[in-house]
Amino acid sequence: TIIKVLADRFGRSESERLMTLYRDGFITQRDFDLIKDFGFNLVRLPFDSRMLIDEAGSLRPNAFKLLDRGLAMAEKAGIYVILDMHGGPGSQSTMDHTGKRDLNKLWSNPRLQDQMVELWRTISKRYKDRSVVAAYDILNEPYGDYRTDMRPALRTLIPSCYRAIRSTGDNTVVIFPNALGAGITFYGDLRSRGFKQIAFTDHYYPGLFGSPSTLQSHAGVFARTMPEAQQYLEQNNAAMLIGEF
Repeated sequence: TIIKVLADRFGRSESERLMTLYRDGFITQRDFDLIKDFGFNLVRLPFDSRMLIDEAGSLRPNAFKLLDRGLAMAEKAGIYVILDMHGGPGSQSTMDHTGKRDLNKLWSNPRLQDQMVELWRTISKRYKDRSVVAAYDILNEPYGDYRTDMRPALRTLIPSCYRAIRSTGDNTVVIFPNALGAGITFYGDLRSRGFKQIAFTDHYYPGLFGSPSTLQSHAGVFARTMPEAQQYLEQNNAAMLIGEF
């Protein structure tokens, strides 16, 4: 919506220039230096797939300019990066943080799913030898319309992305996302299927979105979810990232 408003007011080329200025100034070296000063050694760097590819799935000119810049700043500060696809092709939910509110076309369009798989293959080819990249966070909050059970779709799409990454000889950790309210165990026994260097992620917001803001609500989330998750992680020789909380 923002890009459309700028294009309507100033034209396409000027809107692209303004967005470049915005993005160049949005994350700077000072941000990475502050993160380091706070005692952290890792940052989850979000990106929209549409920064890299157009609607046809073709790479844009200078597609990796901003990610390259982000990795260089992280290296200079001495911290690692998790590359987080925050907006997939066609969007993976109805929320605005996918790039556009109420789009959610990824799950109903095999062409867009293929674009996502191929984009991860391309990302892997570029960054597989960059030691600053700690992991690939395959898809942020793939929650669809927040009513549909997304587990069947995730069981297919996320392993496909994993295989595309491994096809390049890349051994970087691949992070499998949770399903909304359904945790991570639905992927099944991945270790016996040859999946290695994997992790899982979930986001926890107790005290928000209708739950009471109490110590008990926080403790309850972890008492309910963590024992099962821990057992599953041990079975799959995998790690867990609490990507947001």
